[in-house]
Amino acid sequence: MRLASLCVLVTQAAALSAPRPRVAVVGPAGDTVADAVAVRLNDADVTRCIDENAGYVDAAVVCADGGEEKLSTLAERCAGARSIVLVAPAGAADEDEGFSLPNPLKLLDQADTNDVEEVAERCRNGGARVAVVRHGPLFGAGARDADVVAFSQGLRRAPTLVDDFGRRGARVVSVQQNEDKRDQFLSSGTWLGLGDMDAARSDVQAREGKAEPQTPARRGAVADAAAATIRRFQDLPGQVEFEVRSGSGATSPSSEEWDAMVLAVCRDASSPEAMSKQLLPTKVWDPSQLGDWLRTEWGPKALMSVDATLAIRGARPVAFEQPSVQAEASGQLGALRWETLEDDGIKVAGRLSFTLSDNMLRATRDGPRELSGEAELVDNLIDAVDEFGRSRCADIQVQAMEAAVPEVFAAQEAQLAAEAVAPVVEAPAPAA
Repeated sequence: MRLASLCVLVTQAAALSAPRPRVAVVGPAGDTVADAVAVRLNDADVTRCIDENAGYVDAAVVCADGGEEKLSTLAERCAGARSIVLVAPAGAADEDEGFSLPNPLKLLDQADTNDVEEVAERCRNGGARVAVVRHGPLFGAGARDADVVAFSQGLRRAPTLVDDFGRRGARVVSVQQNEDKRDQFLSSGTWLGLGDMDAARSDVQAREGKAEPQTPARRGAVADAAAATIRRFQDLPGQVEFEVRSGSGATSPSSEEWDAMVLAVCRDASSPEAMSKQLLPTKVWDPSQLGDWLRTEWGPKALMSVDATLAIRGARPVAFEQPSVQAEASGQLGALRWETLEDDGIKVAGRLSFTLSDNMLRATRDGPRELSGEAELVDNLIDAVDEFGRSRCADIQVQAMEAAVPEVFAAQEAQLAAEAVAPVVEAPAPAA
């Protein structure tokens, strides 16, 4: 017992004496992603850099949200860091179309740029490991759950729901490259959010190459992802790049859940699993009911929202395939089929199969590469299935009470029957 206590004390003393990593958070101030990241790095010695250089640090997070300086300029302030996390929009960099002297041999100083790929390459050339955290249009603030309020200006006749309040769910998706080594984002449909989400636009168009995704991201979620990347940097592979997407939810993922999500998306970038959604634990999820809704209600509406650009070029989702009775009983809900038009006719380009097991809804593709429009359809499903569960699925407690009713009635009837057949003992007559 004494030896065990001594070992615990030694371990605790070693943990307390271990040097805290020095992390620089570089970026503009004013309720930005950089401010939110600095608050979340509780286990590090954080240096907040707004206009000054970071000096010697172990790691750095570079965020351009809310400022006019280029991403490359911000990254130069932490040039000595061994690990750098670049937080940038997932899309084409908006560069100024001004006059510039030709420099084909790049003999002059490198120009400032917001191109995250070029900035990442410069950091790698400087000897740093680089991770890239991408995001769509930003909304909301970087506040934690405890500081999020429901309404922007309190209760009034026409209250405005704060975006952070209803969109605190999140997920991360891997960023893949096409054959030309360019990032590929294929979007379809319209993101439906709560509140005044100005960043979410309804004129969604699918574009290939350096296209900007239309899935918004909450600043707090992006900050959580960047903080998780810093915490688990030593466990990540050499090339780290993923995108943060926000979704419906009343609570944000915990730090442990963020660590698990970042590790999973980085290690399993080529995994065929497209979605893993934990369903509401208070509801009864019947595979036949969920599968019927998926194929006959959600599926047709989701396919109608597929952008016209996908319909005229490349592979596109076309129809749901119904599973057999035996397969549905085992939790298989069906598959969404993608087709493409080739010279010799229509070919099946891939399938996305849906399964239900232990209140976990999973979507798995039949190949490693993401199908066109897949991510946006999955985002749509994540929100829709929660609403389906709340409005259509039976409550576990109510079902348990209904199941217990026959037993209660049977017990009461048995008691009444026993009382009816019991002999009646008459009181003795009074003595004369």
